[in-house]
Amino acid sequence: MALPFSITIMLVIFYITFFIIKKLSFLHNSIVFMLMTIVSANFMTIATLQLNLLKISEVPWLYLYLIIDRSILTPLLIVIYLNLRLQMATGSKKVLVLITTIGVMQGLDVLMNYFGAIQFIDWNLFYSFLKNVSFLMIGLGISKLLVILERKGEAYDGYL
Repeated sequence: MALPFSITIMLVIFYITFFIIKKLSFLHNSIVFMLMTIVSANFMTIATLQLNLLKISEVPWLYLYLIIDRSILTPLLIVIYLNLRLQMATGSKKVLVLITTIGVMQGLDVLMNYFGAIQFIDWNLFYSFLKNVSFLMIGLGISKLLVILERKGEAYDGYL
């Protein structure tokens, strides 16, 4: 049941990503996606193997659900958040987008625990909340750094 559910969620998030108006370029979105995939995979590896905070299921279908979540869904949600954040004019709308994104990410963590893809050992939903907020802030930092580098690159193009 977990794998069809995760594939359905993945397709819905793909469609949302495809149809929203993207303020960031394809390269910008791709870099953020790839870096957040690396951060997410490294976090999960450290949390399970080094710190023993989480236990990953050994059932192949549930492990595939975990891979889909950490390698596709989480980075795509961060890319959606960054593009929607740039579209919002007021601070209250930006906070609403942040709360909605964190809520969806928390829901995915609850579903992973419910289906048995991960088991919380020394972990709880508050730590999951902190993880999701930190992922969004890391994605925001990467995005802002890329915008700064793009502007500096445009400034130096005139001297070529």
